[in-house]
Amino acid sequence: MKNYLKQNYKAIILKISIVLLVLAIDLITKIVFANIFLGRYAESNFENIVFIKGLISFTYTENIGAAFSMFSGEVIFLIVFSFIFIGFFIYMDIAFKDNHPLSVLGFTFIIGGAIG
Repeated sequence: MKNYLKQNYKAIILKISIVLLVLAIDLITKIVFANIFLGRYAESNFENIVFIKGLISFTYTENIGAAFSMFSGEVIFLIVFSFIFIGFFIYMDIAFKDNHPLSVLGFTFIIGGAIG
């Protein structure tokens, strides 16, 4: 492991930087959209905000579970599962030693999303 860190420290720093950037963008967009909707509508009456008529509109909703609200309310399970998932992806990244730019982007986006 020590040799891996020594030989790949630039790639590791790049990956950590991209994960932090993805995480920051994820959290910032969540905060911005929550503030836009909460400031514009009463909490119980959310409506669409039309960005481009007939093409793009936004509706505020909260997902308190995983994808499509699976495991809603199971916070401990989701935290443990996320740590296992992140650990597995880090292990796979180390095992395959793939530093192709698309692989790096895919890896970092998945990890950033899992943390977010």
